[in-house]
This record gives sequence, C-alpha cells and structure tokens, in this order.
Amino acid sequence: MVSGVMGLFGDDPSARSAVAWDATWRDPMNGCEAGKGRVQPVWPSRLGPPGDLAATGVIARGNVLVVTVQSPSAAAVVLTGARVEVVTRRSPIAGTFEPPAEGCGSFSYRSFVLDLDKPNPLLAPARGTDVTGEGGGAKPAGQGQDHSVTFPFKVSEGDPEQFWIRVDTRSCDCDWVLHLAWIDGGERRETVVSDHGEPFRTTSVAQSPSYSYDSERRRWRPDARCEDCAPAPAAASGASPDTGTTP
Repeated sequence: MVSGVMGLFGDDPSARSAVAWDATWRDPMNGCEAGKGRVQPVWPSRLGPPGDLAATGVIARGNVLVVTVQSPSAAAVVLTGARVEVVTRRSPIAGTFEPPAEGCGSFSYRSFVLDLDKPNPLLAPARGTDVTGEGGGAKPAGQGQDHSVTFPFKVSEGDPEQFWIRVDTRSCDCDWVLHLAWIDGGERRETVVSDHGEPFRTTSVAQSPSYSYDSERRRWRPDARCEDCAPAPAAASGASPDTGTTP
C-alpha cells in the first residue's frame, strides 16, 4: 500500500523540476498514518494481532488519501484541477474489515470527497468552510477543521498545498488513479498520481463483516459500529469466522 510516495510531475526532463508530490493514506477520523481501515481477505480466525497486519489487506472505503504538492523552486506553479480515472472495477472483497486505530489527533486540511461508484467520479468539495486558492489563497487554520477547496492553487518551494481526499464506495473493489493538471511557464501539463506507478486500490466493505481485536482475550470480536459492513456470521453457521475457512 502507498505510504509516502514521492514523485515529479511530467514525463520529459524539461518538466521534472516543476512540481513534486507525496501521497499517503490516513484514517479520516484522527489523522493516523498507521491507523487505516483495511479489509483482510480472510476470516478473523486466520488473522494475527493488529500489529502484524500493518502492511496487509486492502484499503477500505472511507479512508483519506493525503496528497501534498509543491514546487522545488521559488517560481510558482498553478494547479488548475484534478480528475479521477477508475482503471478497474471488481466486486467488493469478501473478508474481514479491520476498523482504524484511534487517538492520533486531528489535522487541518483542504478536503474532497471521491465517490468511486459514480460512472465518472469527480472530486467534490467536502462540506465545510470554503477556502479559495486564487493567487495562492488563504491556508486553513486551526485544528480539526474540514475545509472545502476551489481550484486554482499556486504552489512554490515555500508554499505547498495539501489535499485530503476521502474515498468512498459501496459497490466495488476499484483500482484508480488521480490526474492533476497544472501550468508552468504558460505550458499546460497533466500528470498521474499513483501508488509507486500502480493504481490506488479501494474496496467496499459490503461483503466484509467488521471485527475489532480484543487484546485481553487475544481474539477478534464482531464490531457492530460499521453500518455498511456485511453482518457477522452466526457462530453456529457453517460460515462461522472461527472455523478458519477462507471467505
């Protein structure tokens, strides 16, 4: 999974100094980099403690992709827009939803919502205080605030921008990429923000019951807080998560 991906916009050498980017998945509720909700493609009986699962599973709906953009030079580059391309759509993964961890504090950011279920997904400004980026724009201030955004934005070496994109889906296991459009020296360009050259992957939890780890009993227990998760199988059924059967 992507974590701290770095890249330079543009395919030719002349564009390689224009803009640098970083993309990191975080939990939307508390800003945790390590506390992301994931779907593990096995029953809880086959899962180890949460600490052993940090790099496994598939990022679940509701997580936030944080994209930080800046120019490595003092010259300003104008970000004019962004679009999303869904590369592949599959049925949601059937497995176990592992809710995110808690207690990492709050963050301030410019935020979007991305609904992958739409035929042509768009970055929609999240509800909150509108902060325009015209001429560099005012930066969000304070802690725990959710700020919507309006392109364009200007970035330079000392003036980066950070965008938080909450990714949602109720019906697919999707591969997708983000295209960012920008202008440098009068030339319009577009580049792809991806996961180390591969598409990002986000899955619905519609076919995965939610389980949280009970550290005292050292076992996974059903967690009813997930409203869009699949119901946990009854212990007596043939599909019991304690049988060790892979979904």
